[in-house]
Amino acid sequence: MPFRQISALIVFAAPLLLGAQTSPRWIIGGEDDVVTQLGRVRAVVALPRSFVVLERDAPFLKVFDYSGRLLQTLGRSGSGPGEYRGPTSLSFDQRNQRLLVVDPSNARVTAYQVRDSLIAPRFLKVGDSGIRSVCALGTRLIGLARSAPTILRELREEGGKLTVVASFGEPRTNHPLGTQPMVRTRASDGPLLCEEQGNRVIVASAMLGEVHVFDASSRQQVTTPIPGFQRITMIVEDSSLTMVPPVGGYDLVHGLVPWEGSVRAVTERLRPMPGDAPMTVGFAFAGISARGPETLGARMQWRPLAKTSAGALCAQEDPAPAIALFTAGSCP
Repeated sequence: MPFRQISALIVFAAPLLLGAQTSPRWIIGGEDDVVTQLGRVRAVVALPRSFVVLERDAPFLKVFDYSGRLLQTLGRSGSGPGEYRGPTSLSFDQRNQRLLVVDPSNARVTAYQVRDSLIAPRFLKVGDSGIRSVCALGTRLIGLARSAPTILRELREEGGKLTVVASFGEPRTNHPLGTQPMVRTRASDGPLLCEEQGNRVIVASAMLGEVHVFDASSRQQVTTPIPGFQRITMIVEDSSLTMVPPVGGYDLVHGLVPWEGSVRAVTERLRPMPGDAPMTVGFAFAGISARGPETLGARMQWRPLAKTSAGALCAQEDPAPAIALFTAGSCP
């Protein structure tokens, strides 16, 4: 079982004052932490005694406890046991106490047992089903794919494989160009969440700003745009899709996070910069009720990642990627 385990105290504990906002309890990464050097955060999942970070350009996982201490680094680049080529998502299967890591490039899901550390990985092949994220809803596993005519797959674990037993969910969109296949595929290009308490499966479109809510029993689907979400402009000509950022900025849906008894969509507002990468203006929450997503709230400087008993885990990308814990329970 090839993995590396590292124990080191990497907390940067100097005060960080964000105007009148409360200082975080600790920060990992950022400009002043020469030990951790976080990359851009793709996903974070909160476990009972730790949290796991998946970076955008790193083929491994970092496991921290809630004091900000690095416990493990798992994985490396490759296709062998314990290796990753392009992991895209993390989720926690609470019933079975395991972390699920989807690696489409290797056509498999890695399942780690969650104890005081992550142990005993199992490798579940997913074949060419197009799955790029999974979540657990009780004893059921649900996968998300970017392919028409359906976007969700119900999966069954059999002999080291995840086989598709049912497909459902339409790639719906109210976008004016929604009949165009290149725009339609964007309907399922965002995060996936299984909400056991409400017996719901929730999918968000990152670029179109729409939320699909499925009743897990009836599979009835409701698709609703996020009020206040600013889309990037899409132009379809012949067989090409061009995206033109509005001058005033545009939004992306980064995640679906359980927060204070509800599910919230986390969006990022980006402003185009001539000759340079877009600049992050801030982040915002949109609660998802039984009627669909609510209007986007006030912008925050930090991106909400997870609400834990220790406080709110939040991230920033500029001037350098960092994760902080705010014990006040919210991201400033």
